[in-house]
Amino acid sequence: QFNYWARRKGYSLFTTIQHPEALSAQPKAVQQRIQTFLNLVKKHTQLANEKSVSEVLVTFLNDTGYAQELAKASSIQEVQAASYLNQFYRRITDFEKTTDDPSVKNFLEQFNLELEAGETGSLSQDVEEGPDAVKVMTVHAAKGLEFSHVWIVNMVDRRFPADNRADPITIPEQLIKEQLPEGDAHLQEERRLLYVAMTRAKKGLYFTSAADYGGQRQKKLSPFLMELAQFGLSLDQKATEATASKFIRAARGTISSPTAQFNHLVPKRFSFSQLNAFVQCPYHYWLEYILRIPQRGKNIFSFGSTMHNTLQQFFMQVRERSHVGQQDLFGEKKKDDAPKPKVSFDELLTIYEQCWIDDWYDNRQQHDDYKTKGKKMFKEFYADYEKTLPVPKYLETPFSLHVDDAASGQRYTVVGKIDRVDKFNSGVEIIDYKTGQPKESIDADDKRQLLIYQLAAQQHLGETVEQLTYYYLEEGGIRRSFVGKEKDLENLKAWIITTIADIKATKFPLTPEDCTCRFQDLRSL
Repeated sequence: QFNYWARRKGYSLFTTIQHPEALSAQPKAVQQRIQTFLNLVKKHTQLANEKSVSEVLVTFLNDTGYAQELAKASSIQEVQAASYLNQFYRRITDFEKTTDDPSVKNFLEQFNLELEAGETGSLSQDVEEGPDAVKVMTVHAAKGLEFSHVWIVNMVDRRFPADNRADPITIPEQLIKEQLPEGDAHLQEERRLLYVAMTRAKKGLYFTSAADYGGQRQKKLSPFLMELAQFGLSLDQKATEATASKFIRAARGTISSPTAQFNHLVPKRFSFSQLNAFVQCPYHYWLEYILRIPQRGKNIFSFGSTMHNTLQQFFMQVRERSHVGQQDLFGEKKKDDAPKPKVSFDELLTIYEQCWIDDWYDNRQQHDDYKTKGKKMFKEFYADYEKTLPVPKYLETPFSLHVDDAASGQRYTVVGKIDRVDKFNSGVEIIDYKTGQPKESIDADDKRQLLIYQLAAQQHLGETVEQLTYYYLEEGGIRRSFVGKEKDLENLKAWIITTIADIKATKFPLTPEDCTCRFQDLRSL
């Protein structure tokens, strides 16, 4: 009816659904849905002119109820939909990091330019972060890489080795300076490629072939498979077929289990935030770290990231001007007691302005209040800095901490990043910045985070940690310090092993009935 009315009057469909005459003929329920839609368009049109593209997207997901629907995921297909959305959200946030104008208009212009340039709009997961995935690539692209298991497909004649296709324009041999190989150069190159493919495997190597790839004739096995017999790897086709059937049956059995479909989504590496989130609420962990539904950001996170990034850039300049790690003209390292040129307070404020993250503030007044608060914090920080003139040994240092479980033989990996490491007595002090109110004492959760850093510094950096410190930027840089004893570190390892084992044993997906925390942040889901 709307289309008919639009064609009759020569209006657009959007104009038509707002026209009283066209609306009056519709049932009340239809009119209400149309009004809801028009309200969304009005609200988000205004948002698109005022907010960043990530804020507009997250608001849209919440206002339409789509994020809440994703939170109810109970099938692998629904989880996949959440994964695609999360990948798109990451693409948006990557765009915002590289532009001064993170608006919807600017993002769509860049997106359209990429499409015109041949970009297919494909999205890809970070397979290094997990879950385990099948990477499909050419042999050329696999050079220099290694994988636990490798499947080499198309192991039939005229596919591997492929038919030799002459170059469109051949170069006369008289003009070729390199020494040409003897025999069939194409066959030698194909054999070399197969060697490259085979040597990518660390644990398992599998060849696959089929008699029928389409066409009238059945395919013959690749002659390369027969050549393997020269190296004691003779082909037993009956055993191969039996193994293949068993493998397929096992795979089908795995896929039929709903729990198995989701457990592969559990990452291979964990951060302290992940582990702590699971301990507090497994359902929260499911939403935040497996479904990864894009959520509205927080002003405190924008502010915290701004402060951390500013301090990182500030101390990088301090290190550069102090010649840390540099050598003089005679190849000798500068002495530790060499002059340490200061970075001025005005330079610190300039870095602050450059690092300022302008997102997720409720209004401009709140934005301005936080910005003023940051300047006050840095004024007090700089007064403290001038007294001590520290030159950090490490800044924003990433790590991968390995923890072995002797009982199960499993090795677990915890990843993270240490804000700052200073020389301290005969070892080092690890410093982590906090923008919140100082605590009178450090609770168990906060201790775990710094103890993980202590283990990482010992294992990853080879350093002796003599002090762990939380540096509160609020109220003039109050410090809360301690250091982990051997028993503390052993207890931490046991906590890591137990928590990760519990995550792996959890039967996903989880439902709201599994929620134990009722986090305000996730209540909208």
